This record gives sequence, structure tokens and C-alpha cells, in this order.
Amino acid sequence: MDTLILDNLSRSDNGLYTCMVNTAYGSSSSEDFSVDTSYGPLDVTVCIRISTGEQHCSTSNKPSKPVPILSTTSFTLNCTFDSKPHKDHTWKIPDGKVKKSQIDVNLPRKADSGPYTCEVWNEVTGKGANVSISIIIWASKPHIKPSTYGMQMGSNLSLECSNVSPKTARVTWKRDGRIVANNSTSFSRLSGSYSDITGFRLSEDGHTLILDNLSRSDNGIYTCMVNTAYGSSSSEDFSVDTTYGPLDVTVCIRISTGEEHCSTSNKPSKPVPILSITSFTLNCTFDSKPHKDHTWKIPDGKVKKSQIDVNLPRKADSGPYTCEVWNEVTGKGANVSISIIIWDSPLKQAHNMETADQSHKSNPETPHVQDWFTPPS
Repeated sequence: MDTLILDNLSRSDNGLYTCMVNTAYGSSSSEDFSVDTSYGPLDVTVCIRISTGEQHCSTSNKPSKPVPILSTTSFTLNCTFDSKPHKDHTWKIPDGKVKKSQIDVNLPRKADSGPYTCEVWNEVTGKGANVSISIIIWASKPHIKPSTYGMQMGSNLSLECSNVSPKTARVTWKRDGRIVANNSTSFSRLSGSYSDITGFRLSEDGHTLILDNLSRSDNGIYTCMVNTAYGSSSSEDFSVDTTYGPLDVTVCIRISTGEEHCSTSNKPSKPVPILSITSFTLNCTFDSKPHKDHTWKIPDGKVKKSQIDVNLPRKADSGPYTCEVWNEVTGKGANVSISIIIWDSPLKQAHNMETADQSHKSNPETPHVQDWFTPPS
């Protein structure tokens, strides 16, 4: 046959073809003829690479879901395809413009949301193809905005999950990594499993967590998570650390004999008798946040800031010792006192009695010891 017919031409038919004429007088070959099939565009693939390291690709056979991207990141779009002759591609972007180069976007805005379409046309084959990938720009990572930073016990605190995009997104609240609420839950539904939570309310859209009558049991690390059909994003941790007090102020006196007496505002101590040959130490304890140092008001009217240690006390050391505590953050204070009566030791009492008897004998007008000395009861 003088003619070679290639049916259903494909790339596998490509190559250099020659024909050779053979006669009784010899043979002769043609020049090489190249068969180089034109085709395409085929296998159009659009890929987006985000600065976080994520990559998503879309093809005509396997289109990608919309890709969520934070506005604090950047992204690059590439379009690859197979076509002969190879033609440059064009991009149709959300603002309606057409671009011919690779797309690089740094710190995207909401206006950058939408479909990005790679369009390819082969003038030789008269065929074209296009593949799209859609992007959703999130305003930024959500963050928790408190109604106040003065988290005083007994007050109300609102935690708003801001930068929620879209506004209809579902918000989940966590404390110490444990879910405490979302748009579809209420405190009454969770109270059985979360009995350690003193009480909270959610705003109508679920984007604000309200802690009523703040207490120390509400302390913890809170996060809000924004959930959409395209993914989720969590806020940075936010610490709730309630300020309170001073509470439970207690003054204790420890005597070298081993006795200890304590006084509180609810249960004040009776005056404590102490012998002058002993020693005693006074301590003041309390619960307060932030914790503040206390001061002592002592019988001589002076104010001291340190622990009180008295060795061989005198009568002048008798009187009330008051521990005063003030919390500048809560604006509250408290004080508790304990009173001390210093007694002379029995030996000193006997010496005083003997001296008084001798004085009475030498001078009958001197009062007898029994007239001026009354043993402590």
C-alpha cells in the first residue's frame, strides 16, 4: 500500500515517519516526516498554597471545597495543564479582572473571597477548559474580648468571641480544654455534667459567654472556636483569674509554753493571759488575690509590717494586736484583733508579796499585799 492511515490519532503515534521505495534496481527513502499530535488542554489543575503550609487542589473531575484562609496569611495560586501546542492561561478573579500571571496575595481582604478560575484555550485544537477554586477570607483569627479586666468576685463578666466570620458561624466555648457551651446548648442542659460551673449565659448568637456572679470556681483558660462548613479556627487562650478578698483573716498567738490561741472576725478570741517569763509570736493569715502584705497595729500605737515576736514581755505589751489587710484591686479591707494580758510570773509575784509584807510590818499604814494584789483569775 502506498498510504499509511493512522486511525484515532493519539500521542503514542508521535514520531518520525519515512517511506522507502524498493525496486529491482534498488531502493530509495523519503525525508523524515514528523508526526506531532496536537491536543488539549487536558488535566487542568488549580492549586492554592497558603503560607501556613496548607495546599488544596481542584480539577474538573475532583473539584475542591471552598478553602478558608485567614486574613493574616498569604497565598499563591498556580494552574497546570497539558496541551500541545502549549498556550498560556488566564485567570478570572473575584473582582472580575483577568490576569495572565501567577497569583500571589499577601494579607488578603474580604474582597479577595470568591472563585478563582484558570481558563485555557488551544487555538489549534479549537478546544478550551477551565477549573475553579473558591476561597473564603476570614477576617482574622478569632479572639476573646472581655467586658472588663477587673475580674472581681461577685461581679459579672462577659467574654465576646470577636472576629467571627461569617457572622452566622457556630461558636464553641471551652474552659481548660473542655467544651462548656455552644450555640445550641444552655446551662440547664449542661448542669449535670458541668456542675463545677457556677452559672453562665450565652448571647442570642452564641458569640458571647456571660459569667454571672463571678467566683473562684470560674477561674480557668477559656477559648472560643469558630466552626464553619469549611473548617474551624480557635482563639488564643484567655485566662480568667478572679480577684477577691481579703477573706478568712485569722490572727494566731503561739506561746513558748506550747499554747496557741486564734481569733477570727466570726469567732473572736477571749483575752489571752501570758506570763512575763515566756515569749510569744503573732501570725496573721488570710486569703486574697492579689495577695497583699498586712500590717500590725500594736498596743503602743505603732504600726509594724513584719511578724511579731516578743521575748519576756512586759506589762506595756498588754493590749490588742490588730492585723489589718487591704486589697487595692477589690477596694476591700478587713481587720482582726486578739488581746493579750501580761501576768507577772509566780516567782515575781511571791517576791512582790514578800516585799509588800515587810513594808507593811515596818509601816503599818502601808496597804497589806492582799489589799492591792489580786491574783489573776
